[in-house]
Amino acid sequence: MAQSRLLPLLALEVTPTGRPKVDTELRALLQRMSVENPLWGAPRIHGALLKLGFAIAQSSVAKYMVKRRGPPSQGWCTFLRNHAPHIAAMDLFVVPTIGFKLLYAFVIVRLNRSGRGSVFGAPSYGRCMPIRRPKT
Repeated sequence: MAQSRLLPLLALEVTPTGRPKVDTELRALLQRMSVENPLWGAPRIHGALLKLGFAIAQSSVAKYMVKRRGPPSQGWCTFLRNHAPHIAAMDLFVVPTIGFKLLYAFVIVRLNRSGRGSVFGAPSYGRCMPIRRPKT
């Protein structure tokens, strides 16, 4: 009895859902266009395919485009090792004294060697000008 009820359900044709499959020839054309025109993105290739009469979504074009990868980038540890002589940290802070005077401290620390800091009472034009650089 249960089989007789299931037979009509099994005989129904199942229709596929979702987007229609992209033809392999269209996929090959799309990949060739993306390789031959490296500056074209998915919107431009999509527009060109629409002009040629192909009905395809822009998201499908983006999915099937050839992914371009550049050379692998270096890791963080390698970057620090390669650039350690050129890395510096600096700080400028104010220290109030017991007599309510202000001492300005400017410290630069470089990773490749120990630096020295400066402490001075009041910043003057002569001390601050060598620090400034002209705008170019």
